[in-house]
Amino acid sequence: MAEVLRAMKGPGGQSVGLEAFVLHTRNASIVTVGQFDGPTDPALLEAQRMLQRMTFLSSKDGGVCRAGR
Repeated sequence: MAEVLRAMKGPGGQSVGLEAFVLHTRNASIVTVGQFDGPTDPALLEAQRMLQRMTFLSSKDGGVCRAGR
């Protein structure tokens, strides 16, 4: 998922510029997006708006994931 988020392109083919990271723990892996200064950071608010508009599709065989709007 982090790879897909990093590689995402906007409607014009330009990178959307998301930073994505993976934290692996004993029981789970967590994908996080971005680095922000606090809960009111304008970059955080913009990332939240962008992610809320997205839909993620994947194939049943675990193949490539795509992000759509």
